[in-house]
Amino acid sequence: MQALRYEVSGFGVDITLVEPGPFGTNLINIGRPAARKKIIAEYGELANVPDAMLSGFC
Repeated sequence: MQALRYEVSGFGVDITLVEPGPFGTNLINIGRPAARKKIIAEYGELANVPDAMLSGFC
């Protein structure tokens, strides 16, 4: 990770590593405010992609 940070820093890119910890944080559910549920629903089947990707972390 540190090597990647040095490689991309010249392009103005910052790197942050987020790793799962020993306790639940509700981080996955925070990403979807109630006001955007209608917009997300318009994506059809693509709206399920984030949930499918994150299902292994729960």
